Amino acid sequence: MLQAAASGRRTAREGDDVHYKGEIETPIGQMTAIVNDDGTLVRLDFKNDIRAQAYRKSPQDIVQNDDAVAHVAAQIAAYFRREIRAFDLSLAPTGSAFLQEA
Repeated sequence: MLQAAASGRRTAREGDDVHYKGEIETPIGQMTAIVNDDGTLVRLDFKNDIRAQAYRKSPQDIVQNDDAVAHVAAQIAAYFRREIRAFDLSLAPTGSAFLQEA
């Protein structure tokens, strides 16, 4: 279940499948991260990547919320500062079995 709206997240009914999208600035370009209700990373794309448009989630089910992807942004920033070499993020990739294994 989602946290209260005061946290910047939309309040949803039980069973809703809402995802959160946030923009992340990196030294190699802006990225868009999408996480699910648990903060698990579903997608990470470069902004304006045409493949990102193929994401099959309804726009009304994706809420813009940079705070929801702050944990992803923090690890990406640490990577570019050379403080970490591996990411510690829960992943829930979308797509076919082939794409999920890639």
